[in-house]
Amino acid sequence: MSSIRRYLSTSKRSSSMPDPDAPSYGEKQRDGIAGSTASVVSDDSDVTAVPAYPLNLKIKRVDHYWSRWTKQWKYKNTGDKVKPEKVPLGSPSGNDAWRDYCFVVVRKLPKADELAQEPTYHIVIKSPYLVQACKNVVQEIRGVSWNSEPLQLSPELLIAFLPHFDEYHATLHGKKRTQEESNIMATVGVLVEYLRREYKGTLTTIRKLIAHGEITWDLLYAIMVPRTILVTTCEVTGEPRALRLVSAKCRQCR
Repeated sequence: MSSIRRYLSTSKRSSSMPDPDAPSYGEKQRDGIAGSTASVVSDDSDVTAVPAYPLNLKIKRVDHYWSRWTKQWKYKNTGDKVKPEKVPLGSPSGNDAWRDYCFVVVRKLPKADELAQEPTYHIVIKSPYLVQACKNVVQEIRGVSWNSEPLQLSPELLIAFLPHFDEYHATLHGKKRTQEESNIMATVGVLVEYLRREYKGTLTTIRKLIAHGEITWDLLYAIMVPRTILVTTCEVTGEPRALRLVSAKCRQCR
């Protein structure tokens, strides 16, 4: 915990250091969604073309469980009262039965002989608009391919980038938008609202700990965000060093 406190104290002093390679949201890629009729980030001119994809803002919840009868992993609907906050972590079948949803929350249940384990969670992004938003906000990081189908993201990753999603949403809200950009903004709003509702306790704990220059091991992902500038001391020279985080992995985690 002391090392984490030292990290936070030094990172606070260096928070003003700009990332020379990180573009602003207005400068990010303008290629848009493949097959669409308008770019994702455009000038202030009005565009009246109709986007190529329908706007879906529904959320689906499913359980991924092991069927002892068929000896296969299967899906079934999850009750609305099931909350994922206790253990946030984490493929649908090829018939794309989830195409009419913005994203799908998948709870993977342990096998019958693994009852001591907790369910794990992942989020399958289905809306092309939300895929583009995640690509613009999270950008290129190790372990995530934006061309994968299905696109599965862990709740931890989305929570870590939640402030960036807020900024991205505010940027779109404060400008003249194409219809496509309005659809992207709507899907981001659904994602942000879901994270704040379902992980309210987790987000409150993160905010309180960081306010006191602390963090717990299980919530370390909230500050170890890819592309974050870290300040440390060189073990050889004793001089301060600035590093940009590429990725982080817990060696003791499964």
